[in-house]
Amino acid sequence: MLFYGEFEDFKIGITKDSQGIFLPKQIHSNVVVYINDYAENIEADGVITDRSAFKIGVKTADCVPIILKSKNFVGAIHAGWRGLYNGILKEAFSLFESFSEKPYFAFIGPSAKECCYEVGPEFQNYFKSLKVVDNKLFFDTQKEAISQLKALNKDIRLLVYDTCTICNKEIPSYRRDKTKERMVVFVEKN
Repeated sequence: MLFYGEFEDFKIGITKDSQGIFLPKQIHSNVVVYINDYAENIEADGVITDRSAFKIGVKTADCVPIILKSKNFVGAIHAGWRGLYNGILKEAFSLFESFSEKPYFAFIGPSAKECCYEVGPEFQNYFKSLKVVDNKLFFDTQKEAISQLKALNKDIRLLVYDTCTICNKEIPSYRRDKTKERMVVFVEKN
């Protein structure tokens, strides 16, 4: 287990073992779905549930994993640059709001950060969370996610695992190793 946290009415973990955790088939989209039981072939990059004792999660290896918590719901979001650009967090908030809920807490997991994540010039058209070093552009998925979360709820409480997946060799990174290994970030409502 890379990280584990117990809170008043939910738990968060980062592991490499996906056993017992519902994971959608991730497609680098902005699709977020409600689920309350195990199902196969759910294509989405975010899931929310109000079911207790039911672990939901996402797999990542440079994209930013985000856990959301509202009064009665929890959510797990896989936000790559495409998802962030296409509004996956806005979609997640909209789904929470369809149940008259609003996320008040977010956990932002390890992801590719501006120290290592070099991107092309087209990113200047997509994001503000860019850093320029020696005429090269670097993108920070955590900073972008935090900016979008604060725009959706200025009072949201944040817990940030401030680590770059590319720098930290204990965490899987596709960009660093071209690996198929992933970390699993999950949430479970008590």
